[in-house]
Amino acid sequence: MDDIETIFNKILAWKKKYGNLDEQEKMVARKLRNKHENPIHIHNVKTLGEKIAEFQNEIGLTNDEVTILIFTSLDLDWMTNLLVLAG
Repeated sequence: MDDIETIFNKILAWKKKYGNLDEQEKMVARKLRNKHENPIHIHNVKTLGEKIAEFQNEIGLTNDEVTILIFTSLDLDWMTNLLVLAG
């Protein structure tokens, strides 16, 4: 539970830097938008990891924390997307 709380606190501190809840929501939406020539479309664990890597350092998350964040956020109905990791 301590790991989850640490991740939560890092994300909360990162978001608070951007102002009130409305400004935070807009900032997160901007971060998730594709701005690159080769946009990342989030379809599975692998592409979610690539997207989070774009702002991982800004939040201060370690690679292990990103892994915990991704795998604790999985929708079990879509667990078959994990098959991409095997390939």
